[in-house]
Amino acid sequence: MIGEKKNPSQLGLDPAQIDSAVQYAQRMETTNPRNMEENHYGTFGREPFGYGIGPFKDRGPQTGIIIKDGYIVAE
Repeated sequence: MIGEKKNPSQLGLDPAQIDSAVQYAQRMETTNPRNMEENHYGTFGREPFGYGIGPFKDRGPQTGIIIKDGYIVAE
């Protein structure tokens, strides 16, 4: 069961509302830079002793998942 996909309507959910939730999440993605070094020094790096340690990797693409009763409804 865990990890299996089902249509929203199979679980009593409104597919249009699920699509709306996914679109909302995508619109609300952070506007912070994907370059994490740039992001760090523009935010936490301003604090005392806010120097980064080690290499910075770029932030990946936006991700998300909606689960209902253990079934994946959207991702």
